[in-house]
Amino acid sequence: MNLQGRPSGKSIPARALSNAEVNKLFSVCIGKNGLRNRAILALSFHSGARIGTIIAISCDQMADLDGKCRSSYVVQAANEKSKRTNRYYISQVGQHIIQDYLNTQTLTSGNPLFPSVITGRPMSPSSGCTLFKNLLIKAGIEENSSHCGRKTFITNLYLNHGLGLAELGTIANHRSLDTTRKYINNLTPNIHKAMKGLTY
Repeated sequence: MNLQGRPSGKSIPARALSNAEVNKLFSVCIGKNGLRNRAILALSFHSGARIGTIIAISCDQMADLDGKCRSSYVVQAANEKSKRTNRYYISQVGQHIIQDYLNTQTLTSGNPLFPSVITGRPMSPSSGCTLFKNLLIKAGIEENSSHCGRKTFITNLYLNHGLGLAELGTIANHRSLDTTRKYINNLTPNIHKAMKGLTY
């Protein structure tokens, strides 16, 4: 398992989820850790962060002095796969979901936002991946990985909000736009749909 929380070696490639699948995934986050799990998913689907980045976030990175969810947060280079400091932006929907979780927490500067129930320290990358995978299975979304939130986020910004490759690469903090292209390279169905609907 590497720093970003993705299994080493062969793993299931992530795919972007449909809106219905995303809603189903959030709907299975119930019970004792429901708000926590929704907040973790929100950081994946609404800010595009990797699971390893998410589970390492501290309280003060996510909440201001009044306990309000920030609209963006900074991750230092040491905690980024690209080895470059990055600012992640959170959608308004994501902020509301995260705020529900923040309202239930005692927010202490420097403490992990998502502590392990056993150690009180940040979850391990493997625990973060397992948690995400279990939620996918519970929602009936198999053959996918914890990277699907990030891929869904980037694909959605590209298809539905008009962001270009350079902008997406900046948001995702990719070292190369070739990596960004891989996120949006399976859009043949959308191209066919556009061609059918093209009129003058």
